[in-house]
Amino acid sequence: MEAWTLYLVIFFMNGEAVMFENNKKFLTKQACYQEGSTKSIELLEQTVAIIGIPAKGSFSCQEVGLDV
Repeated sequence: MEAWTLYLVIFFMNGEAVMFENNKKFLTKQACYQEGSTKSIELLEQTVAIIGIPAKGSFSCQEVGLDV
């Protein structure tokens, strides 16, 4: 049985970046991508509001146990 992990990456306009790993594991890649499409927007908006530096974000889903 495969499991999927959601990774969110935020790229700041000052050249810095941060990667978040979601603790929740998903049974399907589709479920992971559905969560990523909503979580990535929420996290990006919250982070930019708190830090105040413009940023872009992306997400990916990887099988548990594979290197990111």
